[in-house]
Amino acid sequence: MPKDKGLRIEYKRVLSCVGVFLVLFFYFLLHNHYYPAASLEITATCDTPIQAIVRWDTGDGFNDNEAQPITLGKEEPLTNAPHKVKIERVGQRNYMASGADVLMVNIKTDKNKVIALAGMPSLAVVDLHDSGGGSQKAFYLQRDGDSISFDAEFAAIEIVFLSGMFSGKVQVTVDSNQHVFDLYNPVNIFRPIVINKRFVPGQDAKTVALPQLKIKGLLLHSIDLSQRFKLNSLEVSTADGRIPLPFDQGNSASSIRIDNIYQKKQFHPVLFCIQLLLALFISWLSYEVTGLPRRLSQPNWRSVLAYVFIQQRRWIFWGFFIVSTGVFSLWLIAYWPGAMTNDSFDQWIQQKTLTFSNGHPYIYALGLAFLNQIVESPVSIALFQLLCTAALGSYVFYFAIREGVRFYLILPFFIAFILSIPVGLYNITMWKDVPFAVLTSFFAFILFFIAYNKKTGRSVTPTWKATIVMSVIFMVLCFVRHNGIIFLFFLPLVLWLLRLIPVRWVLRFSIVSLIIFVIIQYLVANALSVHKHTNYTLLNMTWKLGPIMALFASKLPYYSDNYESDAQIINKYMTVDEIKAKYNYINTSQLYFTIFSANSVSDDDERRLTRLFIRRIADNLPIFFSERAFLVSTIFGYKYSTLWGNELYKAPQTRDVINPITARLNLLPKSVGMFNTLNDIAGRSFNYEGVFSARFLIWNPLIPLIVITMAFLLYKWLPMTALSCSFVLFQVPFLFLLIQAPEFRYLYFVYLFSYMLFPMIFLELHSRKK
Repeated sequence: MPKDKGLRIEYKRVLSCVGVFLVLFFYFLLHNHYYPAASLEITATCDTPIQAIVRWDTGDGFNDNEAQPITLGKEEPLTNAPHKVKIERVGQRNYMASGADVLMVNIKTDKNKVIALAGMPSLAVVDLHDSGGGSQKAFYLQRDGDSISFDAEFAAIEIVFLSGMFSGKVQVTVDSNQHVFDLYNPVNIFRPIVINKRFVPGQDAKTVALPQLKIKGLLLHSIDLSQRFKLNSLEVSTADGRIPLPFDQGNSASSIRIDNIYQKKQFHPVLFCIQLLLALFISWLSYEVTGLPRRLSQPNWRSVLAYVFIQQRRWIFWGFFIVSTGVFSLWLIAYWPGAMTNDSFDQWIQQKTLTFSNGHPYIYALGLAFLNQIVESPVSIALFQLLCTAALGSYVFYFAIREGVRFYLILPFFIAFILSIPVGLYNITMWKDVPFAVLTSFFAFILFFIAYNKKTGRSVTPTWKATIVMSVIFMVLCFVRHNGIIFLFFLPLVLWLLRLIPVRWVLRFSIVSLIIFVIIQYLVANALSVHKHTNYTLLNMTWKLGPIMALFASKLPYYSDNYESDAQIINKYMTVDEIKAKYNYINTSQLYFTIFSANSVSDDDERRLTRLFIRRIADNLPIFFSERAFLVSTIFGYKYSTLWGNELYKAPQTRDVINPITARLNLLPKSVGMFNTLNDIAGRSFNYEGVFSARFLIWNPLIPLIVITMAFLLYKWLPMTALSCSFVLFQVPFLFLLIQAPEFRYLYFVYLFSYMLFPMIFLELHSRKK
């Protein structure tokens, strides 16, 4: 190619990428804004309590997912006295509910008095069967208008309802105070409702948190539109002051709607940098793509497409990728916009408020902030994880076939991969464990890939570009989960000891990775005030509490040369008697979040607990290892392990872990039929019925762990596969020592990698024949 023509082509590439950058950057800048935290302040004078709802429109219209129920009217705690209670089926229901049923499980006062429901008129008895084969009685108000009444003495009363798809609204009246509750929920749960307040006539003020999003309109209305209210003031409150909202102060009304809410957009340097870096990254990708003809030595784009999609049997990869993406997407269609738990909500809030902490690694929340510039919904994370899993798995299967392994040997493992229930569910779940598992499997395969290419005489000398890209990805693996940091020295050490790539490139990879480590851990973290927002003293205690409590609760003889001093240290948080009564090896995390995290742990406290941990664990190793063994063995298909969760199941009003709620954070299946089918399949896989049950076989990392370990032990015959397995197995001893709770997701990386193991085994065996 003439030099002048080459320069013109390069100039056009650069110019087009600059154009892409400008379009993307200004799109992000104008489309995504930072809105400071705000709340709606409502003051009203009421002679009777009015149950009302505040709704906000953030682009999806007014809907039940973006609403907050409130009671207009001053409330005071109930006095400990006799009260008249009436529970009535009102015959109303949520628009998504399939019925208006009202079922009660039990009623209990704060005096621990249980109200006897059996034999009450208007109540039918229903047997509820759980997944474990047990049953529980519920009491059913059969017809609209049916009610029960009773007298009891209390200052608070708890009523446990069955909340599900067929549940309607229930009215609970205590004395003259009426409360209406919507019992709808996408799946059946037991929902406890506590009533401990009463109405007092007079002026009342209510505060409702608003989302940090563009709000197109607000709507305040009473649930019973025959009830009218008169407001004294209505204001949006922010840190910069209050903004009065216009309304007719002279008249009472049953609803007030306000459009065109004024909101102050605030420049935020973190959001600006995210938008700038994301635009630069996508522009760089476009620059690389436009350079494919020259880099691949192809005369035109038709030849490039043939090279990328057809040559070297790459059509197999694209076939695998399309099929796996399609199958995995069915889970997303059923559970749209994905799956989130309390951990997910915490990181979602961080990226929305741009206030990051390292309780969960901040790098994952920061990644959410980047993806949300493209689509502001959990679906952006679900799609990204889904595509990464599909791409990695498809390439491993394709690589084995390309190098000569028979298609029929690979196909069963590919089918098992795409039909895996845990893989399908975890792809769409906003957990840091998912990218950690994908990246662990990726680098395990990379070690095999390099070793295989070296054996076959292909070049294994990387370029600077590849080194920088791999270093960035490697640092994401090290930071996306706290235990990933142990890979920091392991991978460079393996590359150096085995001389998989030239030593000078191992050194360059290590230096680049170290530089990126310093940037992420110190420069970026300090700029975001991550360390200031993180209680490391409390965080450092999480993995020590289980073994410490096991010492005091153990039935084995606990050795201590100063038991009273040991007990005094732990008594600040839990007495020894409480530990013996409440602790078992599977509930450490619950005790931590309910008891220890509620108490302040000073640096001195943490040092004392650490000294106690080191000294007494060393003296009582049998207790320590038995507690660890019980905890880890629980993950292996046993009934007490936690497998998967989705807080988006819960009705918005009952989910108090994130406030306010937005429509993008609620379960809205794109296909109800698909949801019912896959939800039933997943639910059946969760059931535990002993060894060789569906749960034991499907949700059990022990079987993959045994297979991976056996492949590693065959290193004399399968050295390249054993090398790949070593990267995965390196994590297991550390998790044995540090794991905090019996959750499948902690060992998901073992489970995911196992699907890619046999293609590597088959390929290595095939290469030995050659």
